Amino acid sequence: MKLTLLELVQDMLAALDAENVSGVGQTEEAGMCVQIANRAYEQMMMGKRWRHLRGYHQLSTTANFNEMTTPSGTVAVDPVHIYYNDALVTYKSPEEFLAITIARNTAESNIALYNNIKVYTDRDPSYFTSDDDETLRFDAIPDTINGLQAADTMVLAFVAPTSRLSADAEIFDMPAQMFPALNSLCIAKALGELKGDTNQSATEMGNYRSMAARLGRNARLVDRRDDSRKWIIPRRSLGTATGNISIA
Repeated sequence: MKLTLLELVQDMLAALDAENVSGVGQTEEAGMCVQIANRAYEQMMMGKRWRHLRGYHQLSTTANFNEMTTPSGTVAVDPVHIYYNDALVTYKSPEEFLAITIARNTAESNIALYNNIKVYTDRDPSYFTSDDDETLRFDAIPDTINGLQAADTMVLAFVAPTSRLSADAEIFDMPAQMFPALNSLCIAKALGELKGDTNQSATEMGNYRSMAARLGRNARLVDRRDDSRKWIIPRRSLGTATGNISIA
Protein backbone atom coordinates (compact mmCIF):
# COMPACT_ATOMS: atom_id res chain seq x y z
CA MET A 1 0.00 0.00 0.00
CA LYS A 2 1.03 3.59 -0.50
CA LEU A 3 1.87 5.43 2.70
CA THR A 4 1.06 9.08 3.28
CA LEU A 5 3.70 11.44 4.61
CA LEU A 6 1.97 11.33 8.00
CA GLU A 7 2.10 7.53 8.10
CA LEU A 8 5.82 7.53 7.29
CA VAL A 9 6.42 10.08 10.04
CA GLN A 10 4.36 8.07 12.53
CA ASP A 11 6.40 4.92 11.77
CA MET A 12 9.63 6.85 12.33
CA LEU A 13 8.37 8.27 15.62
CA ALA A 14 7.33 4.79 16.77
CA ALA A 15 10.83 3.48 16.03
CA LEU A 16 12.24 6.38 18.05
CA ASP A 17 9.88 5.70 20.99
CA ALA A 18 8.78 9.31 20.55
CA GLU A 19 5.40 10.92 21.04
CA ASN A 20 2.91 9.97 18.34
CA VAL A 21 1.29 12.78 16.34
CA SER A 22 -1.86 13.33 14.31
CA GLY A 23 -0.19 15.91 12.07
CA VAL A 24 3.33 16.26 10.66
CA GLY A 25 3.72 19.75 12.13
CA GLN A 26 2.58 18.83 15.60
CA THR A 27 6.03 18.37 17.21
CA GLU A 28 9.62 19.32 16.46
CA GLU A 29 10.59 15.65 16.06
CA ALA A 30 7.77 15.13 13.57
CA GLY A 31 9.05 18.08 11.55
CA MET A 32 12.55 16.56 11.47
CA CYS A 33 11.05 13.26 10.33
CA VAL A 34 9.38 15.08 7.42
CA GLN A 35 12.79 16.32 6.27
CA ILE A 36 14.25 12.83 6.62
CA ALA A 37 11.41 11.33 4.57
CA ASN A 38 11.95 13.83 1.76
CA ARG A 39 15.69 13.20 1.71
CA ALA A 40 15.16 9.44 1.72
CA TYR A 41 12.78 9.70 -1.24
CA GLU A 42 15.24 11.86 -3.18
CA GLN A 43 18.01 9.37 -2.47
CA MET A 44 15.96 6.51 -3.87
CA MET A 45 14.77 8.39 -6.95
CA MET A 46 18.19 9.68 -8.02
CA GLY A 47 19.80 6.26 -7.72
CA LYS A 48 18.04 4.41 -10.56
CA ARG A 49 16.00 4.90 -13.71
CA TRP A 50 12.60 4.05 -12.20
CA ARG A 51 10.03 3.43 -14.92
CA HIS A 52 7.31 5.45 -13.21
CA LEU A 53 9.47 8.55 -13.76
CA ARG A 54 9.73 7.99 -17.51
CA GLY A 55 7.83 10.36 -19.75
CA TYR A 56 7.93 12.70 -22.75
CA HIS A 57 9.52 16.05 -22.08
CA GLN A 58 10.86 19.15 -23.79
CA LEU A 59 14.33 20.58 -23.44
CA SER A 60 15.09 24.12 -22.28
CA THR A 61 17.01 26.75 -24.20
CA THR A 62 20.09 28.59 -22.94
CA ALA A 63 21.82 31.82 -23.87
CA ASN A 64 23.80 29.82 -26.42
CA PHE A 65 21.66 29.21 -29.50
CA ASN A 66 22.96 25.67 -30.15
CA GLU A 67 22.70 24.43 -26.56
CA MET A 68 19.78 23.01 -24.57
CA THR A 69 19.37 21.61 -21.06
CA THR A 70 17.23 18.85 -19.56
CA PRO A 71 14.19 19.51 -17.36
CA SER A 72 14.73 20.18 -13.67
CA GLY A 73 14.76 16.89 -11.76
CA THR A 74 16.03 14.85 -14.69
CA VAL A 75 17.59 11.56 -13.64
CA ALA A 76 18.40 10.34 -17.14
CA VAL A 77 17.73 11.12 -20.79
CA ASP A 78 17.57 8.43 -23.45
CA PRO A 79 20.00 9.73 -26.11
CA VAL A 80 18.50 7.58 -28.86
CA HIS A 81 15.09 9.20 -28.47
CA ILE A 82 15.74 12.91 -28.88
CA TYR A 83 13.75 14.71 -31.56
CA TYR A 84 13.83 18.20 -33.00
CA ASN A 85 11.00 19.41 -35.21
CA ASP A 86 9.70 15.81 -35.36
CA ALA A 87 13.01 14.46 -36.71
CA LEU A 88 15.39 12.20 -34.80
CA VAL A 89 18.67 13.83 -33.75
CA THR A 90 21.55 11.35 -33.54
CA TYR A 91 23.80 11.18 -30.49
CA LYS A 92 27.55 11.35 -31.09
CA SER A 93 30.30 11.07 -28.52
CA PRO A 94 32.22 14.34 -27.97
CA GLU A 95 35.08 12.95 -30.05
CA GLU A 96 32.80 11.95 -32.94
CA PHE A 97 30.92 15.25 -32.73
CA LEU A 98 34.16 17.21 -32.94
CA ALA A 99 35.36 15.17 -35.91
CA ILE A 100 32.12 15.95 -37.76
CA THR A 101 31.99 19.68 -37.03
CA ILE A 102 35.70 20.58 -37.12
CA ALA A 103 35.89 20.01 -40.87
CA ARG A 104 33.33 22.71 -41.59
CA ASN A 105 34.46 26.01 -43.09
CA THR A 106 33.26 29.12 -41.23
CA ALA A 107 33.99 31.18 -44.33
CA GLU A 108 30.78 29.79 -45.77
CA SER A 109 27.74 31.98 -45.17
CA ASN A 110 25.69 29.28 -43.44
CA ILE A 111 28.34 28.18 -40.92
CA ALA A 112 29.19 30.09 -37.74
CA LEU A 113 31.15 29.45 -34.56
CA TYR A 114 29.07 28.93 -31.38
CA ASN A 115 30.92 27.93 -28.22
CA ASN A 116 33.87 26.83 -30.36
CA ILE A 117 31.57 24.56 -32.39
CA LYS A 118 31.14 25.09 -36.13
CA VAL A 119 27.37 25.17 -36.49
CA TYR A 120 25.11 25.25 -39.53
CA THR A 121 22.83 28.28 -39.21
CA ASP A 122 20.15 27.43 -41.77
CA ARG A 123 18.81 23.99 -40.82
CA ASP A 124 17.55 21.76 -38.04
CA PRO A 125 20.23 19.81 -36.17
CA SER A 126 21.29 16.31 -37.21
CA TYR A 127 23.65 15.51 -34.34
CA PHE A 128 24.11 16.34 -30.68
CA THR A 129 26.57 15.56 -27.92
CA SER A 130 27.13 16.27 -24.22
CA ASP A 131 30.47 17.19 -22.72
CA ASP A 132 29.30 17.39 -19.11
CA ASP A 133 26.33 14.95 -18.99
CA GLU A 134 23.99 17.89 -18.45
CA THR A 135 24.11 20.32 -21.37
CA LEU A 136 23.23 19.08 -24.86
CA ARG A 137 25.09 20.72 -27.74
CA PHE A 138 23.77 20.53 -31.30
CA ASP A 139 25.50 20.82 -34.67
CA ALA A 140 22.98 23.17 -36.31
CA ILE A 141 20.36 25.85 -35.66
CA PRO A 142 17.45 26.80 -37.93
CA ASP A 143 18.29 30.52 -37.85
CA THR A 144 20.55 33.08 -36.17
CA ILE A 145 17.71 35.11 -34.69
CA ASN A 146 16.22 32.61 -32.23
CA GLY A 147 18.38 29.50 -32.51
CA LEU A 148 16.92 26.25 -31.20
CA GLN A 149 13.37 26.37 -29.83
CA ALA A 150 12.20 24.41 -26.79
CA ALA A 151 8.73 23.92 -28.29
CA ASP A 152 10.26 21.97 -31.20
CA THR A 153 11.93 19.38 -28.96
CA MET A 154 10.69 16.07 -27.60
CA VAL A 155 12.77 13.65 -25.54
CA LEU A 156 12.24 10.48 -23.57
CA ALA A 157 13.49 11.18 -20.07
CA PHE A 158 13.24 10.07 -16.46
CA VAL A 159 12.28 13.12 -14.40
CA ALA A 160 11.78 13.10 -10.63
CA PRO A 161 9.62 15.59 -8.69
CA THR A 162 11.53 18.67 -7.56
CA SER A 163 9.24 19.86 -4.76
CA ARG A 164 9.22 18.33 -1.29
CA LEU A 165 6.14 17.05 0.52
CA SER A 166 4.90 18.87 3.62
CA ALA A 167 1.21 17.99 4.11
CA ASP A 168 -0.19 15.03 6.06
CA ALA A 169 -2.04 13.34 3.19
CA GLU A 170 0.58 13.86 0.49
CA ILE A 171 2.07 10.71 -1.05
CA PHE A 172 5.48 10.32 -2.67
CA ASP A 173 5.41 9.61 -6.41
CA MET A 174 6.32 5.92 -6.54
CA PRO A 175 4.61 2.54 -7.03
CA ALA A 176 3.12 0.83 -3.98
CA GLN A 177 5.79 -1.91 -4.13
CA MET A 178 8.48 0.63 -3.28
CA PHE A 179 7.00 1.99 -0.07
CA PRO A 180 8.31 -0.75 2.27
CA ALA A 181 11.86 0.07 1.14
CA LEU A 182 11.25 3.81 1.56
CA ASN A 183 9.81 3.21 5.01
CA SER A 184 12.87 1.19 6.09
CA LEU A 185 15.23 3.85 4.76
CA CYS A 186 13.32 6.56 6.63
CA ILE A 187 13.42 4.59 9.88
CA ALA A 188 17.14 3.82 9.47
CA LYS A 189 17.93 7.49 8.97
CA ALA A 190 15.73 8.55 11.89
CA LEU A 191 17.35 6.03 14.24
CA GLY A 192 20.81 7.20 13.29
CA GLU A 193 20.20 10.95 13.10
CA LEU A 194 17.64 11.56 15.83
CA LYS A 195 18.19 8.73 18.30
CA GLY A 196 21.88 8.04 17.73
CA ASP A 197 21.23 4.29 17.76
CA THR A 198 23.79 3.11 15.23
CA ASN A 199 23.09 -0.60 15.78
CA GLN A 200 19.35 -0.41 15.11
CA SER A 201 20.00 2.01 12.28
CA ALA A 202 22.43 -0.45 10.64
CA THR A 203 19.92 -3.28 10.99
CA GLU A 204 17.15 -1.24 9.39
CA MET A 205 19.52 -0.06 6.67
CA GLY A 206 20.24 -3.71 5.90
CA ASN A 207 16.51 -4.31 5.51
CA TYR A 208 16.29 -1.36 3.14
CA ARG A 209 19.20 -2.57 1.00
CA SER A 210 17.69 -6.04 0.75
CA MET A 211 14.33 -4.65 -0.36
CA ALA A 212 15.99 -2.16 -2.74
CA ALA A 213 17.95 -4.98 -4.35
CA ARG A 214 14.74 -6.92 -4.97
CA LEU A 215 13.19 -3.83 -6.52
CA GLY A 216 16.22 -3.44 -8.76
CA ARG A 217 15.59 -6.91 -10.18
CA ASN A 218 11.96 -6.13 -10.90
CA ALA A 219 11.71 -5.09 -14.55
CA ARG A 220 8.26 -3.59 -14.00
CA LEU A 221 9.80 -0.83 -11.88
CA VAL A 222 13.29 -0.24 -13.19
CA ASP A 223 14.63 0.14 -16.72
CA ARG A 224 17.94 -1.64 -17.05
CA ARG A 225 20.36 -1.10 -19.92
CA ASP A 226 23.34 -3.28 -20.82
CA ASP A 227 25.52 -0.28 -21.67
CA SER A 228 25.26 2.47 -19.05
CA ARG A 229 27.37 4.76 -21.27
CA LYS A 230 24.34 5.25 -23.49
CA TRP A 231 22.57 7.18 -20.74
CA ILE A 232 23.04 10.85 -19.96
CA ILE A 233 22.79 11.40 -16.19
CA PRO A 234 22.75 15.07 -15.10
CA ARG A 235 24.78 15.64 -11.97
CA ARG A 236 22.31 17.16 -9.50
CA SER A 237 22.80 18.28 -5.93
CA LEU A 238 20.31 15.69 -4.59
CA GLY A 239 21.80 12.65 -2.87
CA THR A 240 21.93 9.32 -4.70
CA ALA A 241 21.84 5.79 -3.49
CA THR A 242 24.15 4.33 -6.14
CA GLY A 243 25.98 7.35 -7.57
CA ASN A 244 25.91 8.93 -11.02
CA ILE A 245 26.56 7.01 -14.20
CA SER A 246 28.63 8.83 -16.76
CA ILE A 247 28.32 8.46 -20.52
CA ALA A 248 32.05 8.98 -20.88
